[in-house]
Amino acid sequence: MDSKEKDLLYLSSGNKIIHFIDEDTDLLKKLGNITANAFLDYDIIAMTSIEDSLEEIQEKKPTVIVCSLDFKDGSNIFELIKLLKAKEVTKKIPVVVTGTRGRLEEEAELIKKYKLQVVPKAIRVPHLLGTISAAINEANSINFDLVSLKAGEVLFKEGDRSSSIYVLKTGKLAIIKENNSGRSQIAELSGRQLVGEMAFLNGEIRSATVEAITDSEVIELKLGDPESFIREQPFWLGMMLETLVNRLKEMDKKLSELA
Repeated sequence: MDSKEKDLLYLSSGNKIIHFIDEDTDLLKKLGNITANAFLDYDIIAMTSIEDSLEEIQEKKPTVIVCSLDFKDGSNIFELIKLLKAKEVTKKIPVVVTGTRGRLEEEAELIKKYKLQVVPKAIRVPHLLGTISAAINEANSINFDLVSLKAGEVLFKEGDRSSSIYVLKTGKLAIIKENNSGRSQIAELSGRQLVGEMAFLNGEIRSATVEAITDSEVIELKLGDPESFIREQPFWLGMMLETLVNRLKEMDKKLSELA
């Protein structure tokens, strides 16, 4: 894992799910225990039916789905994949399929079409865990850069156009407003906090200048347009809402102190 991936994983938290579908209940128990120990912050859901899984997936969107190609009742994982791809909220869920080498070769065209990852049976644990890890990285993929700031260096200026959100990784930042009498610092940020989220969501210009008080590092998240972001990145949206709620609490506290 390179340093950029570590920087992004540093931000990871929240409820995440690895969803297994296989008729073999003994295998499900084995895989469930292995993956639970390997991915401690993930919930494991295991089901023996594709039909039942569809309802569960719609209720609790998984990070990754691991599914067998073979079911005695004739169920077809590709029908499930078609349904997932037809909906915005589920179309980007990575799917890992398992099967015999012969079965994987039979379905090679559809596997390629839907860009599925494969794990042959009998499943080798390191291979499975590596494939799930790659699928998790795909599910959490987002375009980002690590930005280093020297003390006094500006991250963005009041009036700039907004195209990114930032997460403070280390150091301290000042939020500064410009007015007729000069510059005034209205807030100081430290710890893991979002910066610039309101301008991004509103599609407006930056309402304040942000500069480093100390040498600092921020992670720049390039999230695309707000509509797609809200639809496809629930983790980051949740983090943004948490930030806004905390800032409203701080504002209420300051107002009560002035009263």
